[in-house]
Amino acid sequence: DAVLDLAVGDMLFRHYQDADEGKLSRFRAVLVDERGLFEQAQKIDLGEYLLLGRGEEQGGGRHKPKVLAGSFEALLGAVYLDGGYDAAYRVIESLFGDQIKGAAHRVDSADPKSTLQEFTQAFYKCLPDYKVIAEEGPPHERSFRIALYLKGELISIGKGRSKKEAEQEAAKEALNWLKAKETYS
Repeated sequence: DAVLDLAVGDMLFRHYQDADEGKLSRFRAVLVDERGLFEQAQKIDLGEYLLLGRGEEQGGGRHKPKVLAGSFEALLGAVYLDGGYDAAYRVIESLFGDQIKGAAHRVDSADPKSTLQEFTQAFYKCLPDYKVIAEEGPPHERSFRIALYLKGELISIGKGRSKKEAEQEAAKEALNWLKAKETYS
């Protein structure tokens, strides 16, 4: 995954020359996370070429994000070992080219919590405050409701199967509220 990180980082740096290091890191992270690698593996139908054990085959391993993401990384590692960095770079560039160009939009939609934090720091000089207001369900099927406050004012409530998911939902709603507020003020 080091070769992948290096190549994607280089492509992002070349495409977003005015972006700061933090933004480039977020772009890279969202492109090479499990979801991003899973999408790349699906794009090349990698699951169809995997040799799986009986249990993994019966468990739907050809379509599991974790299996496909790991296999995709292994494939890129094999390209690197066989053909060197230049060959790996060309393969990565051909697969990630469109995603590199759309990285800014993908980060905004993939991580509303970070986007909201940047926005509130820049315009309100404060950070959002997240508070758990409800935890429901048995341990294996937990559900969370999280309230998001800005300068002590309740802005939104998010729901999710994890605290992180609920916080992301609350941040997404807060961004929508802030955008509407800016549009109509």
